[in-house]
Amino acid sequence: MLLQAIPLPGDWLSNSVWSSASNALGSPVSGSITVDTGATLLAFVQYCAALSTAGVVMVVAFDRRMAELTLYFLTFVAVSAAVLRIVDSLGYLDLAQHNATGDISGTSILAAAGVTLASATEVRLRERLRSRRSGPESRQWAIAGFIAGAIGLAICTLALLIEADIMLIFAGLFGAGVLIGILVVRQWSFGAWGRAGVIAVGAITLLTFLATVQPGRDTGSATTSSSQNQTVVDRMLSDAPALGSGAGTFESLLPVYREVDHAQSGRAEVAAALITIEMGRTFLWIFILALGGIATAFARGAVTRGRDYVYASAGAGVVVVALILVFTNGGVLTLPASIFVSAVAGLAWSQSRSTIENAALAHSHTGTAEDFYPTENSPEPRMKVALLAGLILIIEAFWLLLPEQHISEVVASPFVDIHSTVSIYQRNSLKEAATIAGVRGDLWAESAFAGTILLLKRSEAVPSSEKGTLGDLTRALRYAPLRSDVWLTFALLAERYRWPNADPKALLKMAYYTGPNETSLIPPRLKATLRLTGGPADPELQDMIKGDISLIFRRLPALKPILANAYKTASTDGRALAERIIGELNPDYLKIIRNQ
Repeated sequence: MLLQAIPLPGDWLSNSVWSSASNALGSPVSGSITVDTGATLLAFVQYCAALSTAGVVMVVAFDRRMAELTLYFLTFVAVSAAVLRIVDSLGYLDLAQHNATGDISGTSILAAAGVTLASATEVRLRERLRSRRSGPESRQWAIAGFIAGAIGLAICTLALLIEADIMLIFAGLFGAGVLIGILVVRQWSFGAWGRAGVIAVGAITLLTFLATVQPGRDTGSATTSSSQNQTVVDRMLSDAPALGSGAGTFESLLPVYREVDHAQSGRAEVAAALITIEMGRTFLWIFILALGGIATAFARGAVTRGRDYVYASAGAGVVVVALILVFTNGGVLTLPASIFVSAVAGLAWSQSRSTIENAALAHSHTGTAEDFYPTENSPEPRMKVALLAGLILIIEAFWLLLPEQHISEVVASPFVDIHSTVSIYQRNSLKEAATIAGVRGDLWAESAFAGTILLLKRSEAVPSSEKGTLGDLTRALRYAPLRSDVWLTFALLAERYRWPNADPKALLKMAYYTGPNETSLIPPRLKATLRLTGGPADPELQDMIKGDISLIFRRLPALKPILANAYKTASTDGRALAERIIGELNPDYLKIIRNQ
């Protein structure tokens, strides 16, 4: 991810959009693999958060008692997510309304993993009940916990059934099946052939189910909920570079491909498609092999460990759940799901080796390197690792949350939303947020929009305000060159204030390229292009104008008054071009607007 965000000398690895942005801005722009530097760094922060969570849990769970409490806590979290999903499905709570992204698929992943964790909790408490060392009070607590675990298992299963997603149900049950399979291997003391038989049964079950249900043709298929979404993501997959477009850039790319009546925000419903688009096919298969290797390591540790095997077994089951859902669901990549799976993996890793093995591994290193593998008798090294992971999380939280403290509401371009208002205080706060974040093009865009609103309110031109807004627009496009609303705002301001070294025609072309079917941009874009002196004479702009007018007649008839208004304010060349295009598409409407 960091390699994707690093500025590259030359164009041979950089995405082509950077070269186009450089030409439109009339100044050099450092290209990179990603198409949105800020989005990729935010995705990297999410990855670090997941990795740090795994590290913290791994260190804490080296202690057997803490490992048991961690298992119960993670089970509680999964069951709580399942309860929220059930309440949401019954209509008593709108989770999407309380989620910043509107994506609640991560809670379903937690419910699927909860089936495995609740089963692991039952196995753990069953062993405690059978232990001769447990006293009467301990047995009472174990019985209460066993009943609570059974209720949690029922809740998670019910959440999956209400979800009515056959692949989600299968993944949850298959993960629990991995746990049960390991338990059977241990109870019956299977040898190599017996273990191979259990693995073969599991593999045949998985392949048979996938072949029967056919969740998707392959990783190049965008198996989404509608045929339109499928077409959009299929096109994105066919254009995906070998190294991807950058982690976290799916939303940035979507306006380039989506149709007029497509949802304003969306997400690939298959994680495999999302990874292929953002990271490339090679990374996808590396990711799949890594998950498979982790699940295998956990399963092997569970089989070979003398006791406390249930943690590694649960980890293997949850990782297998994630592996299945990579090809059938997009929620596995959301922040809640990735944090949760990482926490389970940290627990499983810490308990996949016995205490003796951990001690031997620690003492096999010289100097202070042995401290990196702490045992139950070495709390200080564990604290060092936990503090390191905590420091990483604090830095990430600072970079993420501090800019957000300066943002009260999202600001849109005044050319797109004529009702946008902002105060000088809000403008300064947005400027501070963008400055703190540095490379986040979305924050620079909001700062530029706020500056534009204030600029348009002034009766007289203020050079300092123009310069500040120009700088914000330029920075936004240097970090996020696919923002069609920023390109359009830049073009309209460049035309209005006649900014030197700014070509409105080139800027308008980028506004078309980066959001050809964005409904909110069509009215100001069409009006500006027809009004621009010399613009309609450009062959590329002619095709773009024709595309907008065609969209209005074919798909957006409600925008016909906007077309009539653009015709009235058009230049001589623009009016002639509009008459020719409208005459070809709808001669009767041409007569109407001529008579208005």
